[in-house]
Amino acid sequence: MTAPVSMNDLVSLCKQRGFIFPGSEIYGGLANTWDYGPLGAELKNNIKRLWWKDFITNRDDVVGLDSAILMNPRTWEASGHVGGFSDPLMDCRACKTRHRADKLIDEKLKTEGIKRSIEGMDNASLRALITEYKITCPDCGKSDFTDIRAFNLMFKTYQGVTEDSGALVYLRPETAQGIFVNFRNVQSASRKKLPFGIAQIGKSFRNEITPGNFIFRTREFEQMELEFFCFPEDSIEWHGKWKETCRDWLLKIGLKPELFRLREHSAQELSHYSKATTDIEFLFPFGWGELWALPTAHMKFSGKDLHYAEPDRGIKVIPHVIEPSLGVERLLLSVLISAYSRDIADGEERVVLSLSPELAPLQAAVFPLSKKLNENAEKLCTDLRRQFRVEYDDAGSIGRRYRRQDEIGTPFCITSPYAIAIPCSRSAFPSVHLSSICLNASIANPLLTVRRIQSGSHPPTVKNADMSGKLPLSPPEYYIGFDGGGTKCLGKLTDAGGNTIAEVSGGMGNVYVNCAEVTARLTELSYEALSKAGLPREAIKKTRMGAGLGGFEISSAAQQFNSYNNWQFHSLIAVHDGHIAVLGAHGAKDGAVVIIGTGICGYSVRNGIGTKIGGWGIALSDMGSGAWLGREALSYTLRSLDGLEPVTPLSDTLAKEFNNSSEDICLWAKHAGAGQYGKFAPLVCRAVKAEDPLALKLIKASASETELLINKLHADAAPRISLTGGLANEIYPYIQTETRSLLSPALGNPADGALYLARQAYL
Repeated sequence: MTAPVSMNDLVSLCKQRGFIFPGSEIYGGLANTWDYGPLGAELKNNIKRLWWKDFITNRDDVVGLDSAILMNPRTWEASGHVGGFSDPLMDCRACKTRHRADKLIDEKLKTEGIKRSIEGMDNASLRALITEYKITCPDCGKSDFTDIRAFNLMFKTYQGVTEDSGALVYLRPETAQGIFVNFRNVQSASRKKLPFGIAQIGKSFRNEITPGNFIFRTREFEQMELEFFCFPEDSIEWHGKWKETCRDWLLKIGLKPELFRLREHSAQELSHYSKATTDIEFLFPFGWGELWALPTAHMKFSGKDLHYAEPDRGIKVIPHVIEPSLGVERLLLSVLISAYSRDIADGEERVVLSLSPELAPLQAAVFPLSKKLNENAEKLCTDLRRQFRVEYDDAGSIGRRYRRQDEIGTPFCITSPYAIAIPCSRSAFPSVHLSSICLNASIANPLLTVRRIQSGSHPPTVKNADMSGKLPLSPPEYYIGFDGGGTKCLGKLTDAGGNTIAEVSGGMGNVYVNCAEVTARLTELSYEALSKAGLPREAIKKTRMGAGLGGFEISSAAQQFNSYNNWQFHSLIAVHDGHIAVLGAHGAKDGAVVIIGTGICGYSVRNGIGTKIGGWGIALSDMGSGAWLGREALSYTLRSLDGLEPVTPLSDTLAKEFNNSSEDICLWAKHAGAGQYGKFAPLVCRAVKAEDPLALKLIKASASETELLINKLHADAAPRISLTGGLANEIYPYIQTETRSLLSPALGNPADGALYLARQAYL
């Protein structure tokens, strides 16, 4: 398999369209330096902005930092960079070329299929391997090298007016040390307890011997650095969580799954301080290369005394650290490669970039159809710029204007005066803000509108504050989306521009179980979200709610919800929770999901109509769900207490929850519902990781039920299917490979779908 574009073609596109230019070009250039043009600067900033939002702003356990590039030189002495941050350099005497000895050895070992770690080897050991494996110069084929010598990679400079050893400082070669030296300050100021992370984005500098491959390896680069600190005994579990988070995020921003892979380091490859390391590798035009490294290490390797006093346990520990950090430039390169394709239009080949609307330098372009209509089109463009990144283009034919936008990844083009928003058929990303399709022709209010979506035989509940069913003319200032399941309700509050400003969670959200409780909870959680965002309670009257609720497919439950007339919201819309899961996973496109949470069901949407498969409750259905896992685990526990089944760690833990009393279990179960059973699902999942035989049996059975739903949806010709819900990541590894191939990554979660639903009427 090869990358979809050659490096030469990509470099040419980047220069021609203003993504990336050679550095200092008018003065003959400077090797391996690059300047980012108007589109490249936007794309780069969008990548950084989205990473910061998803990895810092939207998490409670990570805080931000911006440390200095110039640091006390002792920082680099303590960390080992002054003495050990070097490359083993040697020259070919025959052709006078210079090479890194370790790279030549690595390439030889890979070619020969030999797994052997050379990390930490001294120069003499490297020289011995060059002789042992008969390594030759890649340029001339001779094997006549000079002695290997260390070449320090740090750039030196001087602080102050004198250039002596006392004024020597270094341009930082990495951003991690800025986090380590500020660990105590950040932990104290933010009052964080383990586990927590510190993140920053910043420039680093390395005097690489062999930079190259466009922006893949440069001497000046930018890092999105995250150091996540945890208790040593939890490091492997957290490493697994971060691995999944990073993989899912790459899929979210548009990297093609076939173009990247996760590679676990073997025991021979691991550094002496590392317990586990995973490399996320991407298929670049020159072959597989490291995109994102996720090492798990003891903090002793940082060279700092970073003991952490745990207040709850009364102990001191040196935390372990997981480092899900990556380079901005490499990610930008990967995004462009994943987005790149060619197609034929009107008999002519053209380049198309399919970029996520969140990353695309431009989200829309406005095309006037006539020079006489320029004034209106310019006004339209100005109004749209309040919320979107928009370009005005009146040069050339409409076809050429579309083609220009295709080449730079613009998701939508809007023609004026008809104000038709044409979604790029090439784009793999339906836009939450610019989707579906027509623009209000009023220049005074150029806001996008979308068609209403109906859910099966039960249309959505659409109401305003006075319950008249008519939407207020003035748009809301805030939107809140709720995903109401059998165990908990998850909510996300955004401003009018779609920026998340608060997230909340509470108890169950199934209207069939207890509608009055759910209506009260939605209001309470909304007030909580407003408070978190620093907004007054009165702001609820300016907030539109979208909700996907469990049990909404039951007519009596939906009618009871509809009859509630004490809402304080600006307006609201409610549907079945399966519908928002599809909207979150696929946006404006038809598709399907299998939702695995407290309950389990398949749900598909086609032409706005929703269809549900399964999910009829724990009494007669929901095999494989979280509630089913809890119930079956308790059933086994009863049998083990009677001596009919062997005790496992999981059954023993559950038995202790009920004082080892079968009677207590039965009394509890008499009044338990799906939500109560579902609360034991996390215990089962933790036991799976410990390879508990009961837990493994249950999780595999759950995976089999999930496969039935996936295959049924596929047989019904669902155009795309995603796995979602609180247990999706736990079940996924146990699904058969053949069935996994039918799945597409979800673009967002159900709460995102609820927001999408809420925004439709006013976009």
